[in-house]
Amino acid sequence: MTSASVVLLPGLFAGAWIWDRTRTCLLAQGYRVLAVPDPLALLDLGSPLSDTLISDLRGYVTQYFDQGHIDKAVLCGNSLGALAAMDFAFHFPDRVDALVISGAPGLPSPQKPTTIASPAVTVESAYAVANLLCYDRACLTDERIETTFKLLAHRKVLVNIARALRAARNYDVRGILPHLDCLVLMIWGVHDRVTPVEEWEHEIRLVKQGTLRKVHNCGHCPMLEQPNQFNALLLEFLNQCAEAKATKGACFPRGR
Repeated sequence: MTSASVVLLPGLFAGAWIWDRTRTCLLAQGYRVLAVPDPLALLDLGSPLSDTLISDLRGYVTQYFDQGHIDKAVLCGNSLGALAAMDFAFHFPDRVDALVISGAPGLPSPQKPTTIASPAVTVESAYAVANLLCYDRACLTDERIETTFKLLAHRKVLVNIARALRAARNYDVRGILPHLDCLVLMIWGVHDRVTPVEEWEHEIRLVKQGTLRKVHNCGHCPMLEQPNQFNALLLEFLNQCAEAKATKGACFPRGR
């Protein structure tokens, strides 16, 4: 059993619930697991996002680490949470043992879920976004989609979403990838139409210690749509980190 910490970061259109199966799996293996609340506090109606969204997220994750008395952890992030995880690891390498990311934005993509950021959000558009995010929407209940729709129906939330999407598009992901000193595992849905895996298959070469594993019959959120495959890959990776730490005294060599 292990007492290592794993911090789970959700994306923009989902919350901590996408990690439920992963959290249960990790707890059973003895990990300390902390899931950042829904969804990275981005939909707080009283807190409009600034144009420095990514640095705001960095501060939010830092505060979360400090409040949880977490000195160092494995960061797992999906979608915008994956971008926040990479940014945090870049700025605070001494606080990150390893990264596990999926569905990260920041690279040019032919298709974006812009429907959700339109001035008038309808139930139909909420289902359209769900269809875009998933290979098989059966992983999302109607209740879950309609609950999310009620959040997105607020004007201030739409403004925050538009700012978040713009910040993700403008973030220099390629610029930080070569500077990620920790082990990095990318777990990607083969049918991810929002952040296609083909783009990341090319960019993984920029990561010093990066591995990309593809999950079939899966869209943007493999931990939700194919949790068994995702969790098996995650546990395999965490075991590799533990073995490396035991033999070398650290989960990864420090390059900076």
